[in-house]
Amino acid sequence: MNEQNVPQTNEPVQSSKYIWITIIAVVLTAIIVGGGVYAWQKTSLRTTEQSLQQQITDLQNQITNLQKPTQPIVTDQETTAEATQPADETANWKTYQNNELGFELKMPAYVSVDKEFNDQYNRLVIFKSNKENFEVRLREGKTTSMNQYYYLDFPVSSRSTLGGQEALVFEAPNGYCDGPGCGDLFVAYSTKNGDDFYNLVFSGDVKMSDTEKSILSSFKFTK
Repeated sequence: MNEQNVPQTNEPVQSSKYIWITIIAVVLTAIIVGGGVYAWQKTSLRTTEQSLQQQITDLQNQITNLQKPTQPIVTDQETTAEATQPADETANWKTYQNNELGFELKMPAYVSVDKEFNDQYNRLVIFKSNKENFEVRLREGKTTSMNQYYYLDFPVSSRSTLGGQEALVFEAPNGYCDGPGCGDLFVAYSTKNGDDFYNLVFSGDVKMSDTEKSILSSFKFTK
């Protein structure tokens, strides 16, 4: 009886070969995908770090700017206030100076000197105009102190300054009455300089006008 030769197959070998190829392909794919993910994560991390570093730099710049001294802001209101400040009223006034009596003052151009006296009876300068009328009268006061002084027997109503010195203020709301009648209303500013009392007297009212206040503030001693 003849034995028949059964052909041998290599299927197990081929199957094993395919398995190894599949494994290798899977491993390579995993390596490629993993490398790509790693590269993406690394790039993303670098981008995040750069963004955070930029934010830190911006914050440091803001802090530095806040620490710098700021310049004062001039508002329109302040600028307007400076532009509308009144000019010096006495800038165009004339100056009267009397070296013998030792004083000077400024007065409006419309004021004129009416009379000047410097003798044993009177030491006096009278100023006249259709608005302000005033005089500067000197009285000997060598032995009299400021606390003892009275102008025409009127009591002191308040205190102020004259020629940069403390002054007594005397008000006569009814004028000075001596004999049958009374004189004009007045307010007098009196201070002692040397041995004399200087009295700047404004007639016509006891309330000072702005012009009279400017005349008062311009008064200076020259000796």
